[in-house]
Amino acid sequence: QGYRVLWTGMGAQLARDVPFSAICWSTLEPTRRKLISLVGGDDASILSILGANFSAGFVAGTLAAGATCPLDVAKTRRQIEGSCQSIEDDYETDTDGNLEVCHNLDSK
Repeated sequence: QGYRVLWTGMGAQLARDVPFSAICWSTLEPTRRKLISLVGGDDASILSILGANFSAGFVAGTLAAGATCPLDVAKTRRQIEGSCQSIEDDYETDTDGNLEVCHNLDSK
């Protein structure tokens, strides 16, 4: 395996990150502009602008995360693929519960 193991799950990572970024960035600016216009536009206070920016980021991030959650699950499963078997091979008994977690992952 060697260094090749570092690239495990890269395709799944990109399949999740590209749509996440596209959704987040395409939603952020229109939402921010709309919120700033609602709080007073150019005459808004610093706190209103800060609140609008924070809220726009929250909305954009929530939409992007919700839309890409299944891809994130697939990415994580791909990245830990095979790690459960190596844990089972290394430890006959495991007091940390790692084997139980791996058995639960493998059964799904």
